[in-house]
Amino acid sequence: MKLRSSRNDLYIHPFVGDVSQSCTWLESTEVTDALLEQYEMCKDVVQNTADSSVKAGLLPRLCDLVDWIVSAKMKQMRTAPKPRHETGSLSQSLQGFRLLCHELIFSLYKLGDANAATTLATKFCDYETLIDIYEDSDRPDLLQDLQHLLSDPAFADALYGRYVKRNKISLLLSQCGPHLERFVSQNTHLGWLLHIKTGDFAQASEELLTTARNENQLLSRRKRAKVDPSKPMSIKEIVEICCQDVKVDENILYRALSIICEDWHHDFLPQEMALNLKNLIYRVALSRIDWDDVFLSDDPLDKSSNSVFARLLDLVFAENKHSPAVAALILPNFHVLAGAPEFSSLVRNPKFSFVLQAYEELCRQRIEEAQSENLHDDNKMVMDIV
Repeated sequence: MKLRSSRNDLYIHPFVGDVSQSCTWLESTEVTDALLEQYEMCKDVVQNTADSSVKAGLLPRLCDLVDWIVSAKMKQMRTAPKPRHETGSLSQSLQGFRLLCHELIFSLYKLGDANAATTLATKFCDYETLIDIYEDSDRPDLLQDLQHLLSDPAFADALYGRYVKRNKISLLLSQCGPHLERFVSQNTHLGWLLHIKTGDFAQASEELLTTARNENQLLSRRKRAKVDPSKPMSIKEIVEICCQDVKVDENILYRALSIICEDWHHDFLPQEMALNLKNLIYRVALSRIDWDDVFLSDDPLDKSSNSVFARLLDLVFAENKHSPAVAALILPNFHVLAGAPEFSSLVRNPKFSFVLQAYEELCRQRIEEAQSENLHDDNKMVMDIV
């Protein structure tokens, strides 16, 4: 290999298209694949043998193989034709190279040659592997050995990123390398910690507030962008679910009525279905009246005045006091309501018909009063303008 490498000029690849392949023959993919197989064979022997002399003889060869393979792979990555549009394949190739580099160098450490592993990791700027080696060795003098590398921004980013990943923020802030401030400023969620360390509490507070606002905006955008995979419910399904609730109150029922009313002027809901759903809502409200108590009372209207049905009618007028036409649209058809099958046993009691007729008359009066008030307000506005 040394002889061939000394005569590299004899083994230069010719031009490939418009890209010059400057890898030597020994750095070609075919040779590095063969060297990888040789490396695996040597590694298996070192792992499975108890003979120290065999290990001592093979470890230097393994180190040379790893050195050569990684160097060749780097040369192949640098001289390979760069795809113009397929950035994903280039990223995958780079990720694959980094994994191979980490596996080869870290295996030397596992086989017992830590010095060679750290030397190669430093040579090829594989700082992630270098930090892994020091962390796995659990050496107390880790930081002292790495201090001289902190002047390299790539190593500083790798080390500081590892502290952040391991949630060792206090250890991160205890560093004094030249690239600490740059790294922290690039990670906006850490900037306020550096300001606290330097005593600039006003700036720390401002950055915290900005970070919180940005996170709130991000969460809001995520919620709006999140698509629910379930099928949207129809108006009919929504109303039926509301009516099936045994604890349903006038607020829920009014919201269901509002949904129907809002859709009234559109073609999404057939008018016949809208009328049936409105009738269903009022039938549910009417069934919530304790008719046994009403029939035993001398004043059935007063007895039912605090029922869900009565409160629902009050809510209709309260929410539409300036729109009597809308209130009239939402109000029930009392004649249809009285003829519902579930009330067939109640119709025999005259107090049932009396209560319904009384509420119908009250609703009619309130509609007329609201119309009269609106007319009076309109006349007053005209007079004020004149």
